[in-house]
Amino acid sequence: MRFRARRLRVGIGTLAAALILIAVWAVLRHHTRLTVPAPISSLVSDQALVGRMAARPTTAPKSSGLWVRPPAEVASRNHGRSGFAWILRQLGATESQLDRLTGGDAAGLVKELKEKAQAGDPTSIQVLGQLAFLNCRLGRTIGAYKLAQIVDVQVSSLSQADKDWFKSTVNDDVAYDRELHAVCDQLIDTNEVRSWVKARADQGDGASLWLLTESGDDAVDRTSRLRSAAAAGFLPAQFDLALLIDGGDEAAAGTGANKVQSLELLNQSADVIPAS
Repeated sequence: MRFRARRLRVGIGTLAAALILIAVWAVLRHHTRLTVPAPISSLVSDQALVGRMAARPTTAPKSSGLWVRPPAEVASRNHGRSGFAWILRQLGATESQLDRLTGGDAAGLVKELKEKAQAGDPTSIQVLGQLAFLNCRLGRTIGAYKLAQIVDVQVSSLSQADKDWFKSTVNDDVAYDRELHAVCDQLIDTNEVRSWVKARADQGDGASLWLLTESGDDAVDRTSRLRSAAAAGFLPAQFDLALLIDGGDEAAAGTGANKVQSLELLNQSADVIPAS
């Protein structure tokens, strides 16, 4: 009996030791799977990435000022583009056409617009109408004013660098105006363009009605055309009509059920009118 008990104890001890060894082996095997070394190429790549990150400058990049003055020719072109853009966009002009108009291809653009206008294209007629009635006609009167600004600046307290930049910018403006006037003289027949615009206005087109109010003709009909253009939903016409009403023009507001309020017109047109 004693021998049997001793054998039983030895057997149990052996079994316990075997189980412990199996458990240790399983743990070591699991740990080995979790910590398999990365391939040499991965280690090299990681080390290179760490090296690049460490080599990056630790100082924050310097921020530029809120506004950097562009060269005079760029400032002049941007100024001219913004002057055309606010109204020509309302008349259907594309960004590409605005770029061509102010970027040295005004003659090519006008030729293209004329071809399309002759075929009855509404947008081309409207853009040509704006150029013919306002830029080609009224634009000729502001060259002297621009040159007078140069004289005013020369006696100001600006630095000489600022004076020179302003003078160059204005001279570029004046040179562009002269080039555009040459295009007007050579390529735009105002009477022809007026006939195209009037034909569309007679059909009730708001933009064309507004253009006729800017053409310098038929001053007596200006208010009625402006009211018609505003009623057709052309926003610049609504703005102009509001100014007439606020200026005391009783006929501009209309009467009865057709009477309009300047505040309502201004609210409707506010998004398309430049802030300055």
